[in-house]
This record gives sequence, C-alpha cells and structure tokens, in this order.
Amino acid sequence: DPGCGLPRNARHPGVDLGTVDCVVDNGGQSVLKILFEADGKKKTRLIPMVPAYVENVDTESSVITVDWDPEWD
Repeated sequence: DPGCGLPRNARHPGVDLGTVDCVVDNGGQSVLKILFEADGKKKTRLIPMVPAYVENVDTESSVITVDWDPEWD
C-alpha cells in the first residue's frame, strides 16, 4: 500500500504505466514512484503529483490516471 489511501495502479489513457510503490516528498512537491517492467527488467518511473500530470485519482477502482507518455522514461 503506497499509503495515504492512494490507488495502486497508474495509467495513461489506454496504457498501464505500472504499480504505485510509494509517494516521495522531494521538498517542492510529491512524486509518485511507479514500478514497472520493460525489456524483462524491473524499472522505476517517477511522476510529479501535480495537476499538469495527474488527471484523476479514483480510489474506488484503485487507478490514478496521468498525462504521462511512457516514452518519456
């Protein structure tokens, strides 16, 4: 559980971006730490938890919808 009641899954519309591991406070803003696999390797994706990227937090369906292109990693 990432804490704070946050959903476990992060998605860009139509794309599963991974599982929310935790929320990191970097002093200026909170950042979602997302775990995912690519090319057979475990990887980490960091997404700032700000309105420019976080479109919706749905605690009922356990999904955070973000405006984040997987190619940005």
